[in-house]
Amino acid sequence: MAKKAGKLVHGEDNVKNAIRSGAAALVIIALDTGANTSKSITDSCAYYNIKYVSAGTKEELGHCVGKSFTAAVAICDEGFAKSIEKAFAGNINGGEVL
Repeated sequence: MAKKAGKLVHGEDNVKNAIRSGAAALVIIALDTGANTSKSITDSCAYYNIKYVSAGTKEELGHCVGKSFTAAVAICDEGFAKSIEKAFAGNINGGEVL
């Protein structure tokens, strides 16, 4: 739904740009994303105070957004983000509370 509404970006560079610009409300990172990529995205989220969650594989995450695979997606709408956060309540920011 977020993609159809134009409120979702995917791919490492696009997600990091959304984080830096303040457009991202929630970032979802695939569990099988490389350590350096994952750390880079989570560090950016921590610096800019953006919530994130790790879930699924790159293939599963990609399938959800209509691609073959993607390492991360950013939800750029507070309403969509809050709905997704409810599903991952205890796993936001690696289980840390902001």
